[in-house]
Amino acid sequence: MTPGDEVRLSVPAATSYVGPVRSLAAGLAARLDLDLDHVEDLRLAVSEACAVLLPLAAPDGRLDMTLRVVDAGLEVQLTTTTSAGGVLAEESFAWTVLHALADDVDHDVRDGVASLRLAFRPAPEAAGAGSG
Repeated sequence: MTPGDEVRLSVPAATSYVGPVRSLAAGLAARLDLDLDHVEDLRLAVSEACAVLLPLAAPDGRLDMTLRVVDAGLEVQLTTTTSAGGVLAEESFAWTVLHALADDVDHDVRDGVASLRLAFRPAPEAAGAGSG
């Protein structure tokens, strides 16, 4: 896999689809230079991102995930169409977990779409492991 590669998944915005979303993200992360701890952090962060976004989803909404390989690791973008007046619950436990697990977290709610972007970079020792 090379920087710029993208994988996209779109599922109904329902908790029963969080497992496949989480598994795809972790599977792709395992193919990159992310160590096992980072892969598990990503898996948990994707679950928590879903916990933040799904309550905002419109009744017939979709949860869309884009996984993007970047030079410094992996970016995960999750979006959903929102019900009227949706606001991200930044005081929630899930929000705290996201900031603890991901290297960067960005969010936005506008024009009826809520999105979260998570960035995961390999640990410095993993990035230089092959250059002994």
